[in-house]
Amino acid sequence: MYAAKSTVNAQNNIQETFRFIQNTLNSLNISSDSYTIGDMGSTLQDMSNQLLFKAKEKAVISMHGGPFTPRNVIKNGKEAVVYRVRYQGKQIEAMSYHDFINKVALAYGITETGETKNSLTVNHIFEMALSEKKDTENNSSNTLVRLQYDFDRFIDSSLRKRRITEITEIDLKEYTQELTHRLDMKTKAFLAYKSVLNLIFGYAVYHDIISVNPVSKIKNRVYLKNCDTSKPKSDEKILSEDEINVIKAETGKRKAMSRYGGYCVYAYVCELAIETGMRAAELCSLKESDIEDDLIHIHSQQLYELRKGGKHYYRVPYTKDEKGIEQGGRYFPITPAIREILKENSEAKSALGLTSEYVFCTRENEWIKTDAYETFLRRMLKSLGMSVTNNHAFRMSLNSNVLEPNGVPPADRASLLGHSVETNLKHYTYSRKNNLDYLRDVLTKGYGSDDDLVISSHPHIIQFPQKKKAQNPLNSRLSVNN
Repeated sequence: MYAAKSTVNAQNNIQETFRFIQNTLNSLNISSDSYTIGDMGSTLQDMSNQLLFKAKEKAVISMHGGPFTPRNVIKNGKEAVVYRVRYQGKQIEAMSYHDFINKVALAYGITETGETKNSLTVNHIFEMALSEKKDTENNSSNTLVRLQYDFDRFIDSSLRKRRITEITEIDLKEYTQELTHRLDMKTKAFLAYKSVLNLIFGYAVYHDIISVNPVSKIKNRVYLKNCDTSKPKSDEKILSEDEINVIKAETGKRKAMSRYGGYCVYAYVCELAIETGMRAAELCSLKESDIEDDLIHIHSQQLYELRKGGKHYYRVPYTKDEKGIEQGGRYFPITPAIREILKENSEAKSALGLTSEYVFCTRENEWIKTDAYETFLRRMLKSLGMSVTNNHAFRMSLNSNVLEPNGVPPADRASLLGHSVETNLKHYTYSRKNNLDYLRDVLTKGYGSDDDLVISSHPHIIQFPQKKKAQNPLNSRLSVNN
């Protein structure tokens, strides 16, 4: 009786186990029609292996963001089908789908049971998101390098190791609060930090790793209170007119130095940057064919990507503000000063027999690199005792010292420099350095008075005639002088 009852219990347990496996198979879209209790013993191991593989496959596809598509290739002169994916700069490939899933799972850090080790950490999700951004968006390598730099700067080791599925809105708020206080961040740095968070958690939401994006709860205005939101002073961003003249005098000296072999190319680049406000990448990619009658056609830039062995430089037919889409660029009028710079540069090239298609080239007849120019500029300006040492300062200085004071409208200023009106007003328009004498002249222009008119010291204030008032002997010190 006891043995019979035990047999029934055992059969019930097997049936429950089988039903569980059937349900699991169904959830993984595996047909269970061929499996019965009678042959359970002989197929249980196969079913277990199939279950494990399906669980692993499901985890891999989830991390990848979709199923894998086989490719037809030629192997040893014969047509074959392979599965292939690139991950962290390495290519994973296999002819067998089963082997391919196992290889990808190993790379992703997915265990034999379909669980993840490092795949769901913030660090791993960032790597996946950055790789996808590189493969699917028309970003420059500089953008990708900057994102990696910002990730390394703002995301500490403790946060990198955490599984993204465990991070809550409160966790991110506490981390952001501590970070902004600790780094005394500028607004630009805070927004860069937010861009990194959006990349990481946006990828996780899109690929169904998490259902809610906690970054959406990080309101900028709350944390910008902890940041330095003040606009930089003029002397932190632009150069004065006197400083510009000192730089021009220095470039003139360097062009005559024997150490430069008759062609100090970076001196000419610097001078053209002062006159046009062109970006360093635009100056380096400028071709002789871009110099038209009375205009410079600015429609390209020099970019680079990091490769094994160093940077690889290349030219693209669009400027920074065109965001990777060729739109024809912009034009800058050739002034007498610009024409003189171009003429001198051309004559110096000809004297050395240089025939490069680029306006500026090395003595080896190759186009110059942005790094080399910016290094020259930084060293030269530091030698002159200047605190502002970058090419970007020439763009801001041209806008603040020349274009804006001479009444060039914001839209035209933006057009000449190649950015939006909002950017021009917000980030390029500064008070001129050492401008008090200029302001005194403006404010006192036309100062004077007559018997019937009170003249304002400011020429733009409307002036109204006033009636004469009788002298009040009891309050003579406060009376109006007529």
